[in-house]
Amino acid sequence: FKAFLPLALDAKHPFWTADEEPMPNLKGRAVPVPDGKKVLGRSPSGHAWMLNAGHNMTWQGRAFCDKYARFAYSSVFGFSTSLDACSPAAMAPDSSLIVSIDAKQWFGRRETDHYRSGRNWVESAWSPCPGVRVVTHLILTDEGHRRHHQIETEHEIEYVEGGFAMPRPDEILGCQELNPAEGFHSRCGAGFAEVRNESLYSIIRDCRGEQDREGQLLEPWANTHLLYPATVIPILKGRLNPGTHTLECEVISDRINV
Repeated sequence: FKAFLPLALDAKHPFWTADEEPMPNLKGRAVPVPDGKKVLGRSPSGHAWMLNAGHNMTWQGRAFCDKYARFAYSSVFGFSTSLDACSPAAMAPDSSLIVSIDAKQWFGRRETDHYRSGRNWVESAWSPCPGVRVVTHLILTDEGHRRHHQIETEHEIEYVEGGFAMPRPDEILGCQELNPAEGFHSRCGAGFAEVRNESLYSIIRDCRGEQDREGQLLEPWANTHLLYPATVIPILKGRLNPGTHTLECEVISDRINV
């Protein structure tokens, strides 16, 4: 709603009377945010995204972890909000890593214990549930971003890691501009999953050659996404035994033919 604030300005205010100038020619693709928790990236197509170290707020509003704690937020792909923690489909884990001990309840990043950042990266330490500790390093790349997780777990756990969500081709209400029903393609296998339509593509792929990371397409519950009534998320999933583990993947997404 902040976009409506200029409507309160007087007609003679410089906001309305100043001559229009061309957009600045920004140099570089990475823009650190002064709070030290975020880095902004952009592509030539105009797609902008933010890598996020999370938050440590004591206040917790509705869906606050979806609004403030996902790994990345996109100007094109939007984000999802969880409806329940009973399954990955209910959690709708785009731009997230979620874990479960019993496959009945799933946990993602809620609060960040501590964080660091640099010119093109952010790092955070967090605990999705008791007995599981994660340090996540997010690095901006030319095509998207890379994720590096160091996971210490006292339990055997299942995990699901998601890229950006795409409109599902069998649900086009409100999405005609993206035309997802035409030219929809998907591929998935050991260590990768990708989705494309005529306008967008979203890919997640393992960077360490871990063949036990299964690539799949997850169909979240309806109305979990801010932009689309139904979505599909490329994911990597697997299991981890008690101990220390390293997971690394790359998330690539953008517009097509823009």
